Amino acid sequence: MFKKLFRDRNPSNADNSKRRRSSADSKPPSPEPEITPELEASLADEHYPDSPPLLSAGGMDYRLLRSYLAQEQWKRADQETARVLLAAAKQTQKGWLSREDLENFPCEDLATIDRLWVHYSQGQFGFSVQTQLWLDCGGVAPEEDYDTYKKFAELVGWRKKGEWLFYDKLTFNVDRSPFGHLPSFRRAGAREMIFFRILTCRLFKPEH
Repeated sequence: MFKKLFRDRNPSNADNSKRRRSSADSKPPSPEPEITPELEASLADEHYPDSPPLLSAGGMDYRLLRSYLAQEQWKRADQETARVLLAAAKQTQKGWLSREDLENFPCEDLATIDRLWVHYSQGQFGFSVQTQLWLDCGGVAPEEDYDTYKKFAELVGWRKKGEWLFYDKLTFNVDRSPFGHLPSFRRAGAREMIFFRILTCRLFKPEH
């Protein structure tokens, strides 16, 4: 089990076991794939004329994420998102993101990841989409409020009937999944803090 972004404030909380199970099935993000000549050719910008720009503060390569999203390979895209989040934060070896990691996450990279998800899902998925839903549930950045987070998780389909879904039970289909279902980002260890970073980076304007 990977470490979570926030530590439990009250270890005696009866819901902690359920809280831990929300990420218990998560495996470490997939390693960076080998870029063969054939794959390199398929990732060329010319194949994605309407793509958002792949900007990065640290030279990260987001072409594979773009390819998965353009092909609607949502599960692979979700796993690649976890990998690039860790890589952009220079935390691949650690395997999870701390509060400080998220506070300092490069806005340029977060914008690229989010815009790719929003663009290729036609507004169904993305961190900015999730941030609005989290605010609608009563989220207040950058506070950790597990009750609010559970409401959000139920809204986006990560919890059903009071239980967290295991990763393989998520719906990797844009036509059948709830609004804001992806990216799941559970594999990178991030939670409410990623919404706070979306707001501080001014990547979208809340509706209210």
